[in-house]
Amino acid sequence: MTKHASSCHFAFLFRCVLYGALVQSALFDACASSKASFPLVSRGSLVVFYGDSITTRGDRPDGWIKIIRERLARDLRRRDIRLINAGRCGATSGELAAMLQGEFPHRPHAAVVCIGVNDVLRRDCASSQDLASYAGTLREIVNRLKRTGAEVIVVPPLLYGEAPRGSNAKDRELDAYADVAALVAERSSVRFVDARSALFSELQQIGEISALHNTLTVDGLHLSPAGNRVLADVVYPELVSFHAATKGRSKN
Repeated sequence: MTKHASSCHFAFLFRCVLYGALVQSALFDACASSKASFPLVSRGSLVVFYGDSITTRGDRPDGWIKIIRERLARDLRRRDIRLINAGRCGATSGELAAMLQGEFPHRPHAAVVCIGVNDVLRRDCASSQDLASYAGTLREIVNRLKRTGAEVIVVPPLLYGEAPRGSNAKDRELDAYADVAALVAERSSVRFVDARSALFSELQQIGEISALHNTLTVDGLHLSPAGNRVLADVVYPELVSFHAATKGRSKN
């Protein structure tokens, strides 16, 4: 309990440091968010998933992107919604931003961004400068995607260990990065899916009946079939809600 409280205090301090930088971009974000939304499920719709190895592995037989693809086909009875996996193993937020600086190979109707765990793992301890850099880079990624007309969903860094929250080696830093991701999404007027908390919530429920390790991951980091289902469960409704909102507007 004490460790988690200190983690929250750590994240709060970084939020204060980052607040000024995020406010500076508020005008630009407001202009970008005023662009008309593109319906997710228009004919030939395209959803692109950007991230690191968590995303790259998402197209495996039990991967979260494959699960989402199957659910879209089943629930919406649409097979023309294309889901493209643009993940890169080992990618950091800076590397993803560099990839998006050139011409977009795809112009998605929706984009899911899950990036940041490698930013944490490549440092011994996150500093305020590291968090500020991550905030600026993630904001750049989101704004570049918004300028293509895409609806954007931000997913924070997920797990590094399956012990109770606050007792894993990198929980302090990952919680801070997750807070920053949420703040960037809020300031950029895009959606945020707190999959990190969803995974810990699932682990807490499982822990009541099982003492098994690597339940939601295969190695403390990369998701197991059960972990992939949790991630799909929280991202999928956000994608479907774009469709619902579009249908609602078309009836008015």
